[in-house]
Amino acid sequence: MSNPRPEPKAPEDQIHLMLDIEALGLKPGAALTELAAQYFNPYTGTVGPAIRLLIKVQSPFTIDPDTLAWHEEQGTYPRAEEQEALATPPATAVFAFDQFLKQHRKPDVFWSWGSTYDFPLLEALYQATLQPSPWNYWQAQCARTVFKTLLPFSKPTPKPHAAAQDVAIQIKDLTTAFHVLRN
Repeated sequence: MSNPRPEPKAPEDQIHLMLDIEALGLKPGAALTELAAQYFNPYTGTVGPAIRLLIKVQSPFTIDPDTLAWHEEQGTYPRAEEQEALATPPATAVFAFDQFLKQHRKPDVFWSWGSTYDFPLLEALYQATLQPSPWNYWQAQCARTVFKTLLPFSKPTPKPHAAAQDVAIQIKDLTTAFHVLRN
């Protein structure tokens, strides 16, 4: 059961968090390999604390051969040395992300670049580890939709498919769109 919606806050008082994942599939249940998130304010462009977690590929999460081949062609996976040395088990990654959120104010708005990838795949990770996701359905927002709606003739900045860099680019592009909205 989700929490009731709180009273709306003024834009400058809202806490926003951009997140991005990398995964070895396109559907919930795919193995996540990386999660990054950063606090920011799309009205002002200010950024705050960030986190980047590498996640070990483990059962019961699946690997889609086509997605793996795509990552290999792009040079975005596997990063064997990082995976081996730094990656944490999925349940540990969920715990670490939750701890990060608890160290800072809970976001009022969670953003991702698209509504059908990051949130559903990350939600599946939370479900598999028997933890509730940190957002309510009404807090999950699609930055790509806002960008394309406000800047229909602009192309977003290309992303390298490395979660931390993608988060920074997504924040920049969304902040640009918000600037257009406010002017």
